[in-house]
Amino acid sequence: MRFDAHYPIVSGYDRSPAFGYYLHLADPLQFRQFSASLAVSPFNKVHGGERLHANLEYQTPNWKLTYWHNLADVYDLAGPVLRSRKGDAVIASYTRPLIYDPPRQLDVFGSASAFFGLKQLPGAQNIASPKDIRSAEIGLRYTNTTKALGGVDHEKGIAARIAAATDQAEGHFYPKLYGGVDVGTSLPWDNSSAWLYAHAGIAGGQRLSPLAAYYLGSFQNNYFDDRSEKRYREAESFPGFGIDEIAARRFAKVTGELNLPPVRFAEVGTAAFYLSYLRPAVFAGAMATEAPDGSNHRYYDVGGQLDLNFTIALRLPMVFSVGAAAGFGDGHYRKTEWLASLKIM
Repeated sequence: MRFDAHYPIVSGYDRSPAFGYYLHLADPLQFRQFSASLAVSPFNKVHGGERLHANLEYQTPNWKLTYWHNLADVYDLAGPVLRSRKGDAVIASYTRPLIYDPPRQLDVFGSASAFFGLKQLPGAQNIASPKDIRSAEIGLRYTNTTKALGGVDHEKGIAARIAAATDQAEGHFYPKLYGGVDVGTSLPWDNSSAWLYAHAGIAGGQRLSPLAAYYLGSFQNNYFDDRSEKRYREAESFPGFGIDEIAARRFAKVTGELNLPPVRFAEVGTAAFYLSYLRPAVFAGAMATEAPDGSNHRYYDVGGQLDLNFTIALRLPMVFSVGAAAGFGDGHYRKTEWLASLKIM
């Protein structure tokens, strides 16, 4: 392997800036890659024992090995979603395609993790965590979705996933089983489609432990982000509620989505900055849950999102999204959540 890149970075930890350096090594074909980032939080908001941040990754086509210490992430500076975590983690993950015939693909995946010195759950920023956790997961993921010539998003097909996992903490095990399926079809209008996204999960173990539940809620987009702009399609999202507001030992939810024809811009901008299209979508969801205390609840949401795709510096695509969704719980209006997010490259 040889040096591929190295440069100073700005990161984020608990909404406070951290400053450091990043380096990347890779072989000529990038079959083996190693990256490291080291950063320090200099401001008093971060306590002394949490000021040093490290993230090391080694990756091959099938394996990814990760170690982090007081994980920092630049997108924490543009919340509300926080990815930074106190503590240490050692993670080994594996992915291998069983079928690779694009757009049809079937992958098997798995991971084993050990976390030490946590304050919040690794996957739920607002939920206090046991200090030490051991986790394992295995599953299958299938996708076969297509779009027409000129399409801006998937327009028909199917995608599915199933995973079994377990957490171990304080002498107890917390098994989980999760599955999801996405089904869509194209509509008569240009590059429009209708989709259903269904998700369900069940968690076991000591009922009142934070590890014995799923946590859902919110659009889960940051104001600046690098993840998918349409996060309301994901299992952990439920717009119209707060992040991690809904705790569920069991849940089943379905979201219906209507993607309307995109509005295209032929001559707006310059070669260095130009608009491509505006993509409108509307959605509605319903979810049934069993809470950790054994009570049953019904949740609903309805909303819409506009995604403006544009390009800067000749070739760097970005998406600016705005949206809103109203949430309803057990027959009562909860709140309207607003979305503004810029997906960077």
